[in-house]
Order: sequence, then C-alpha cells, then structure tokens
Amino acid sequence: MYFPEDQFYQNRLFMVEPDFELYHYKTKSDLSVEMHHHDFYEILIFLSGSVKYVIDGIVYQLEPNDILLINPQELHRPIVQNDVIYERIVIYIKPEFVMSKSIANTNLNVCFEQSYPNKHSNLIRFRSQTFSDLKRVIVELKNLGTDPPKFGSALLKETYLTAFLIYLNQLYLESREDVRHEKLIQNSTIDKVVQYINQNLNGDLSLDTLSEKFFISKYHLSHIFKSTTGYTLRRFIQYKRLLAAKSLLKAGYSVTYVCHECGFSDYSNFIRAFRQEFGLPPKKYISSDIVEKNHFGDE
Repeated sequence: MYFPEDQFYQNRLFMVEPDFELYHYKTKSDLSVEMHHHDFYEILIFLSGSVKYVIDGIVYQLEPNDILLINPQELHRPIVQNDVIYERIVIYIKPEFVMSKSIANTNLNVCFEQSYPNKHSNLIRFRSQTFSDLKRVIVELKNLGTDPPKFGSALLKETYLTAFLIYLNQLYLESREDVRHEKLIQNSTIDKVVQYINQNLNGDLSLDTLSEKFFISKYHLSHIFKSTTGYTLRRFIQYKRLLAAKSLLKAGYSVTYVCHECGFSDYSNFIRAFRQEFGLPPKKYISSDIVEKNHFGDE
C-alpha cells in the first residue's frame, strides 16, 4: 500500500497492512520524534533536507539518495537540522514476507541480517545503475498504490516488491566497501560500548563493569552516552534486553528461559518491566494480537 502523505507520522509505530507499506514524507524542520523501534524492517531513502539519524548510538549525517536499513532490534530517531524540508521515502516490511519471497541461494533477508549487529552497516551510500533500477521499481509500487485496481494488480505489486528486495540486497553487497566512515558523526567509545551491550545482553552490564572495561569514569561514561545518543545508559540497556525478550518469546522460548537469557536476574522484575514497557505480561504477549505502542520514553 502507498500513502502519499501520512499526517500521523509520529504514530507510525505499527503496520496497518499485513506485508508492506510505502510512504512519501515531506516534513517541516520542527519534526520531533522520540527514540523508538518497530517489529518490522524499515527502509529509509533520504531525498533532501539536513538530517542526522541516530541508530543504536551511531549517528549518521545523511546525504541525498542515502539508504538506511533499520532492524527491529534497533532503536532509532531522526534529528532534523536547519529550517528546510525533510523529504524521504519510507518502506515498512515484515521479515516473514521477505523470507517468503526468498529461494535457495537467494536469501532476501541478507541485507538486514548483516546490517545488525555489524557496526556502521545500516548505511548504503553509492552511485550505481542499480540505484536507478531501485528507484524505477519504487515508482511502479507508488503508481500501483494510487491507481485504481486492475486485473493482476496484486500479483504485479508482489513482483515489483520482490524486485525491490533483490536490488536492495545487490546495493547493500556492492556498497560495503564504499561507505566512508568519516561521513558518520562518531564517538569511538560509545560505538564500542553499544556493540558490547548488543553482544552481551545476558551478561553483567552494570555501570561499574562498563566503566572498568572501557577505562572511563562512571560519570563521564554516563554523560557522553546521554549527550551522544540522547538517552541514558541504564534505560538503553533495559530496553535492548526487553526487545531481545520479545524476539525470543515470539520464537517460542519459555518465559523463564527468556528472563535469564536476556540478563534479568529477578523473574518478578522482568515481568514487571515487560508489562510496563509493552502493556501486558510476557505470557499474554505471546498469545495476544494486540499491537503495542513501541515507544521509547526517556527517564
């Protein structure tokens, strides 16, 4: 489905359609979006404006035609700069749908699987014919969403979407050597801390431990983490653990296993934190069709 403008941008934290959605946003510079996550893939194609984009502590300074791949496990938000229009194409797509279109030796999830948790891999920045092919397919998808339905429209839409995923993976694989890290606004310490957190969610991630591991004072670590990412270290760790818990619960693991695997030492605290964040306890979440408001509020 294609939506030419979405006046409810801040509430686009869940999908309306079962498989994918395509949006064309033009937003004024007063846009303010909190850190959040989705239970689906987000593909953002930046067209114009002056925007920094924060994904799991990495800050990307976007250039026209940049593509960002955002995984369900990643917290993210744009920071719009200056008094200019922020224009982009955004595609939301379910991981299950992507997998359903994959075949032997052609896993269309590759670009998403490799972009997380690999460092600095969210960004595709390139200049190639493949991008022209990608844009052409996007135009066709937009036209299918706005034109009256015709014979075969649904099948044609799936065909174009599959082509889009093929070109997207080609671009991702082509661009790995082309991404210039100097175009990122980096803090090497925070990069390392976030990477360590993502890889050790079931371990000791106390401020004392992280401070000692990265040879930095607790106060300074807390300060630079908040100033760089916009959210506190403690809050970030808890939410990443809860996101991992959601993923494991969906995969069929028991609540007790998920509690310990995601670094919660106390079962009651895990149940309480999960319910507070997602609106219902883990057991009910597993069997519920309720769409949660996956907002990430600050302390």
